[in-house]
Amino acid sequence: MAQASFLANLQLNITPSSDSYRSILVSLSNNHSSIPVTILKWNSPLDPAALRLGLVHVIPAGASQPVHIDTIKISRLMPPEANSLVTLFPGETVTNTLELRDPIVPSVVWNAGPVKIKMAGRWMAVWPGLTKEDLLSDAQRLQSVGAGVGSLTGDWESEYVDISG
Repeated sequence: MAQASFLANLQLNITPSSDSYRSILVSLSNNHSSIPVTILKWNSPLDPAALRLGLVHVIPAGASQPVHIDTIKISRLMPPEANSLVTLFPGETVTNTLELRDPIVPSVVWNAGPVKIKMAGRWMAVWPGLTKEDLLSDAQRLQSVGAGVGSLTGDWESEYVDISG
């Protein structure tokens, strides 16, 4: 299997969160039948700062363009620490809940009815066949995030989902 095609095994879904008002549940699954994968959370759907990084697009009811969300840039220390990595074994899913509340997503956005939400961005580093422990024991591999041997990058995108607020 070509390395770059491995990214097609990562399935991203977003749904309304049943646990929190005006929130989405982000699910990422490794659909490969036999190969684990480790993902750098930075700028990914698993990044807790995904909304502030501009990875979430919110289209109010009746609008055709996403609402403007002020974004931030985060400088991160290299190499990534253990809590910035997640390993998904074949068939495994990991989730992240993102709150879409004031002041980042203003209440007025929700007043016209259900909003359309989608996420899109670019993987900074995906390592097929390696676990978090493998990577943490090889600092050189982690130091070359996105450019190292065996590290993949590529675009990711979810489908739109309607969320009521």
